[in-house]
Amino acid sequence: MKNIVAGLVLISLLGGGYFFFSQNSDEAKNKSCTKIISAFDIGSGTTKLKVSKVDACSRKILETITYMTSPVAYAQDLKEHNGVYSEKIMTYGTKAMERFLIAAKNFKSDKILGVATSAFRRARNGVELINSWNKKFGLNFRVIDQREEALIGYDSVKLNHNEKYAVWDIGGGSMQIVENTDGTPFIYLGNIASVPFKNKVIEEIKGTKTYSPNPMTQSEFDESVTLSQKLFNGEINSNKLKYFAQRIKFVGIGGLHKSLLPQGKNSYSYEDMEERAKFYIGKTDEEINSKYSDTMVSNIALVMGFMKLFKIDRVEVQDVVLSDGLIYQELINSVQVR
Repeated sequence: MKNIVAGLVLISLLGGGYFFFSQNSDEAKNKSCTKIISAFDIGSGTTKLKVSKVDACSRKILETITYMTSPVAYAQDLKEHNGVYSEKIMTYGTKAMERFLIAAKNFKSDKILGVATSAFRRARNGVELINSWNKKFGLNFRVIDQREEALIGYDSVKLNHNEKYAVWDIGGGSMQIVENTDGTPFIYLGNIASVPFKNKVIEEIKGTKTYSPNPMTQSEFDESVTLSQKLFNGEINSNKLKYFAQRIKFVGIGGLHKSLLPQGKNSYSYEDMEERAKFYIGKTDEEINSKYSDTMVSNIALVMGFMKLFKIDRVEVQDVVLSDGLIYQELINSVQVR
């Protein structure tokens, strides 16, 4: 009888030990799979940082820990300095980068990714600036071409969508559209973007050499919408852009689309843009009181011209940026983030 009891006790202890070991093993595995990835999207007008917790084993993004943005007017600086970054903007951009890197390191990031887009492609010293950051901060950032920018943007939306759609990304210096509704991918790579369009409005409609087109009259705004249509028509005529199928779902990504959202909504209509324009017509940059006051009104005209030309009723806005696509690609392309 004593032997039987002793045997049961031993089995019980061994069983408990196995459970304890198995639980610890699972916890260790979960811990080793959970990583922190920081991804920088260095745009033509804004530098963005997204820090996310991911499961590198199942290749899933678990949560966004923080999202930070800082206006850095790279595209405007290029225009004012003949295609070369000034010392002033490079110093300002480096300080913004330092602040964001401190944040990334404070969150104990396992990996820091980063890409620069349109303004860095055009700047004669753009790659030089990126390389200086790589050397100074021990990074591996790079300047990407516009096609890769478009595809990363498309991958950003893949995180939340399984249906067919067109991804519309308007940046400070370039615009990308990726659409794959009929199984044949179409990619539009253009330069009708926030800062270039603002400058067109100033030159062709305002007839001045000011930094901002504001304040704009209703007549000037209407002309700006027509200018937007004219520019996109030119892209169609040169076979860079096509007419899209009716009722196609357009998904807007990036800060510009997000800034146009009516409060409490995740999409905007043409009528929403008309109402937003009425609020800003006649106002100076100081009265608009935004980090992006100088492009706010012309951005609305740019979007309205596109929507009118292509008969787009509504744009659904996804709260994603290139950083999301970078993190997604990192998870898909690597077995495990180390």
